[in-house]
Amino acid sequence: MALIAIFSQSGQSNLLPQQAMDLEPHVSGRKPIGRPANADSAVTRESIIDAAIHQMAALGFERMTLDDVAEEAGITRTAIYRYYGSKMELARAAFERSSSETYALPDRYAVLASEARNVNERLRAFVLVCMQMSIAEPEKSVGYFQLGQVATQDPEVARIFSQRSRYIRDFAITIVDDAVRAGELPQDTDQYRVIEGVSGLIWAMVHGLSAAPNERVRAQLMLAADALLMSPEWLPVADGQ
Repeated sequence: MALIAIFSQSGQSNLLPQQAMDLEPHVSGRKPIGRPANADSAVTRESIIDAAIHQMAALGFERMTLDDVAEEAGITRTAIYRYYGSKMELARAAFERSSSETYALPDRYAVLASEARNVNERLRAFVLVCMQMSIAEPEKSVGYFQLGQVATQDPEVARIFSQRSRYIRDFAITIVDDAVRAGELPQDTDQYRVIEGVSGLIWAMVHGLSAAPNERVRAQLMLAADALLMSPEWLPVADGQ
């Protein structure tokens, strides 16, 4: 998740199609089957999780099989059971690992919001950094939507999904609360409406980026989000303000 757009003083994004690197999801090659006798167990475990994340992004949780994961990880299906007792247990580990990277958000936001002049621009930075984390790691973003779907089937996955969603939402709440305390927004601002609008925009745009077929469409989505967030009218506040 290393892709961060830095904004010029004019407020325009420097993330241009030709500068966006190769944003196509990486499809790894198949590895030789079999686990070497001296293979490091931690490395093998990470390789299994990497393969599971990739397979869920490509096929979805329901269609993914442990045979698919084993083939990509270069081990046997039986070897997976040394580390994970079931497909769901592996999914939990994959979701836990991909969700943990959400906690890099504050550092990335700090860079993007460093020159923000008001709450509109800070919320804009927040939405855009979520989108750019999605662009940098498209498989992880697809995994987030898979996480939401599998959460209905497993309490532990539901906990991971709730924790991740709450963290993102609480971050937005802090931005709005700080703006109210600083007098940037009136005391009677409908904060619930603001947060719901921000959350909905992130969900829609990140989903769009995850489903976008190529770099050009992703760049178009970034421009669309930026145009909306640059509009001073988008931030809903209390009636009469």
